[in-house]
Amino acid sequence: MRAGIPGFYTVLARVLLVAMIGANPGFSFAQSAEGSSHAPSREINTQPSRLALLAEHLSEFEEEDIRELGRIALFELIYDYRLELDRADGAVSRNRKSRNKLNQWRYATNAYFLQLQETYHALDRGAPIAMQLDNQQRLLFVVEGYPVVISGPRIGFEKELEHRIVEQYCGTYICDGLWSSLSDRGSAADHSDSGVWVLSQRHGPKFETGDGLSIGFQNLSDRAQKERVCMGVVMELRVLAAALKRARETGETLEWPTLNIRAMPVDRMHRIVINTRGDYLKLYLPGLAESPELLENARPWLRSHSNGGQFKLELSDGEQLVRRLSAKAR
Repeated sequence: MRAGIPGFYTVLARVLLVAMIGANPGFSFAQSAEGSSHAPSREINTQPSRLALLAEHLSEFEEEDIRELGRIALFELIYDYRLELDRADGAVSRNRKSRNKLNQWRYATNAYFLQLQETYHALDRGAPIAMQLDNQQRLLFVVEGYPVVISGPRIGFEKELEHRIVEQYCGTYICDGLWSSLSDRGSAADHSDSGVWVLSQRHGPKFETGDGLSIGFQNLSDRAQKERVCMGVVMELRVLAAALKRARETGETLEWPTLNIRAMPVDRMHRIVINTRGDYLKLYLPGLAESPELLENARPWLRSHSNGGQFKLELSDGEQLVRRLSAKAR
């Protein structure tokens, strides 16, 4: 059987596997053994991965360079599926329903594992290969017309798989200077607009930015401190809007009513929960974390700007905001 034309039972097995995992390629035997249909929450990385950068870099090279990356990636993917199948062999199901689900998972995953091996051997025999990144920045190889997404069977271990692939490739080929572009892409937020003070006879002074943020004050006393706090809040909102935009563009589900921020106990970072499943962004947003009502009020602005809109947000009580954030900074 050719790698590009799966047989009937392989197709059937993949249909079963897709039915069980849905859109989540990281469905593992642990989930099937427990009979859970709910995926755990996960951190969403809105930065391009090193593997994605490497794939973009190699897309301009010859097919043999792409073939070598494909060979390494398939080998590591096969290794992960073999480990997961071995783990499943020792699993004990609690009841008949979970036992049946686990058996279905074993059948479907083993068939996919065998197909991955066949695809790997076809690649070694010189089968044509193409490479691309999907809308979630996952690496996809097509070998003799057969597509393989480089995404392992275990949720939360994607970075480990990518790390092994990149380390193997860069251990043989020169990758120096490639990763500097990662920091260049670090944030899509526009930091060029520093904001201006707007004075009016009818209203108190306002600090306004070109992207629709306005913070009102009673007077201009201690203007320098007020401006520092305002710019801190503005920068945090821009960073968050950019991260939410990247998450949306890569196919993540944003449920705006659930948007909230929590401090992470192990470091100074903050967890921004974006949906009811608990998926989150990890960012440093001390001002928003200290002012939950600020995040609540800014939600329409964040939603608009993460979708390329121009919503204007007016915050009237700048004096209280400055007092709170200045006290926290001491």
